[in-house]
Amino acid sequence: CGDAGAKTPGRSAIRLESSELAAATDNDGFSLYRRAALMSAAANGEVAAPNAVLVVWARDPEGMATRAQRVAMAIYLVSLIAALIVFCLLRRYAVRGPHSKV
Repeated sequence: CGDAGAKTPGRSAIRLESSELAAATDNDGFSLYRRAALMSAAANGEVAAPNAVLVVWARDPEGMATRAQRVAMAIYLVSLIAALIVFCLLRRYAVRGPHSKV
């Protein structure tokens, strides 16, 4: 569970939440955590709460937030550049037509 087993264990808990994008791309770590919690409860003769709050332990939650922000910004910039390239190509194609010579 994150940094829980590290030499200097995490002291901050970050709530895990599912997202529609992750669920749509079959990359939903939340459902894997939920399944692990259910399996652990069953193995120990317990019952897991249906609406349990799942957390991951972190030593540096601010660092995790900073890294997530940087990754999001990089994805945004790459997407923006790709969109501009496609726009320029489509504009060139629409103005000159498919059979014109450059």
